[in-house]
Amino acid sequence: MDIMKTILAQFDSALVHAIQALPSWLSPLMYGLSFIGRPVFTIATVCIIGIYALAITNMRLAVAALTAGATFGVNSLLKLLIHRPRPDGYHSEDVLLPTYSFPSGHAASTIVIFGLLAYVLYHHLPAPWGLISSIIIAIIIVGVGISRVFIGAHYPSDVLAGWLVGGIGLTIIIWVIKPL
Repeated sequence: MDIMKTILAQFDSALVHAIQALPSWLSPLMYGLSFIGRPVFTIATVCIIGIYALAITNMRLAVAALTAGATFGVNSLLKLLIHRPRPDGYHSEDVLLPTYSFPSGHAASTIVIFGLLAYVLYHHLPAPWGLISSIIIAIIIVGVGISRVFIGAHYPSDVLAGWLVGGIGLTIIIWVIKPL
């Protein structure tokens, strides 16, 4: 177990140094991306998808929206069970509820909720707009994850674990619930 902790610490350290060495002029972009990943935006997005699903009477899509929201809850539960502290020096004045670091809620919620949005747009917008919007959303998802490390809110392994949790939720939505 100690060897795994050592490897994880080396992995996190190397990526933190690389990401935080990005030019400082990227700070406004990184803070903006982190802002997009806040729960208010992800929850609003899943609510919009749910309302859209009800408007077109697609109950599978409504269940998919609920599953996306539930994935956010599962991620929060994992934070409580694991208790990994945030990186040293991270103090955000705008955090409503201080939470633990692992896994990243921003990463999990953006991949499952914005991933669901990309899936819906890809299937409902005419070509090439569905593809273009999905690519833009994928870039935002990756950007949000990188931004969390850049601003010092998470370790890279937190972000990867969040993407894994969100990816599992999105996989369940697309392959089990099959909303479209």
